[in-house]
Amino acid sequence: MCSKKIYMPEIRSHISEVYLQVSLNKICRDWKRVDLHPVVDGDSSVNYGFRVSNGRLVVFKKGGDPYTDYDALIRVDGLPVIFEVKLSRLVGSKKGTDAALQPDRISYVSAPVREFFGTEDFGYVAIITRENLKDSPLQQEFKKNGGILVPFFWSYETFRAKVKLYSKKYKLYD
Repeated sequence: MCSKKIYMPEIRSHISEVYLQVSLNKICRDWKRVDLHPVVDGDSSVNYGFRVSNGRLVVFKKGGDPYTDYDALIRVDGLPVIFEVKLSRLVGSKKGTDAALQPDRISYVSAPVREFFGTEDFGYVAIITRENLKDSPLQQEFKKNGGILVPFFWSYETFRAKVKLYSKKYKLYD
């Protein structure tokens, strides 16, 4: 249980990220080609430091300023792959699906990974609700540039209802 008060949107976000980690561990644990934890707590590069906090890999600029974090980061056949979970109904907002697919945003969040691994090559997987999976120009461009869109198995409303139910049933985040 968590000691501080966490609001439902934060709970949903946290649960979706934990679910991603559990799923990746289950799917890839026996694959020799996959490193599930290629960056560990305390690793650093020239400009960035990496810390694990609440199961997430958090990046700090040297000097201590927070920079970004990753819902998941793995390495497949030497290629670092960033995972971003966006299960919001929001599409065009700063926290919505479109924001995660913007080239500037991807360049920003990938900078520490590119520097740490010494490569310009990386994978980027966005997990989004089925409702937000559209054939928009942004999504087309994202896929054309090698990005992968994965639809979440529940709708936004179903996920929201399940989190509320399970949080209450199992007294999570009291």
